[in-house]
Amino acid sequence: MIMKDKLVEEAPYHPGYEGAVFGRPMSEVIRDRMKNHSKRPRYFANDNISEYIESENEIDALVDEVADKFQGVLRSLVIDTQNDHNTQDTARRVAKMFVKETFRGRYANPPKVTAFPNVTEYDELYVTGPITIRSTCAHHFQNIVGKAYIGVFPGKNVIGLIDADWISLTSDSSNLNDVANICCLCMFVMF
Repeated sequence: MIMKDKLVEEAPYHPGYEGAVFGRPMSEVIRDRMKNHSKRPRYFANDNISEYIESENEIDALVDEVADKFQGVLRSLVIDTQNDHNTQDTARRVAKMFVKETFRGRYANPPKVTAFPNVTEYDELYVTGPITIRSTCAHHFQNIVGKAYIGVFPGKNVIGLIDADWISLTSDSSNLNDVANICCLCMFVMF
């Protein structure tokens, strides 16, 4: 039995064969890892879950799974993806966009925010930008795209501007907490 469970988890995902002995949906494998972890982390729309993804192959399996599910959405919308050349590969393109672009910050390890002492006691605003903002409204699943300038008022510590450029906003801006704990941060967003 233990060997069978191990085999099921390690087998590649094959769309259309959910629950088969040789494979499970990748989302289910990742979700089970999270549920069985001692921290029992939440996995809301704006949460980073990268520590529960073990390889790029799992990301690819997630793309396959989402593509299969999105093909079902297109079918439910009564779109003929077999005969309409415009939509023949739409499910895969949308899946790759969601997993590898729109929700990339969810599956990739965020960099450590580099803080260093403000030895010169610099007390003026420093600004970086424009940076591209790509996010998604968790409520309507609507893409949010725009440009932002980030202004930092240094305190006892200063962050590297490269770290500020990496920040990916979410609809509730919850991932700015680390930066906010280091210094005062102002954002000027242009859409």
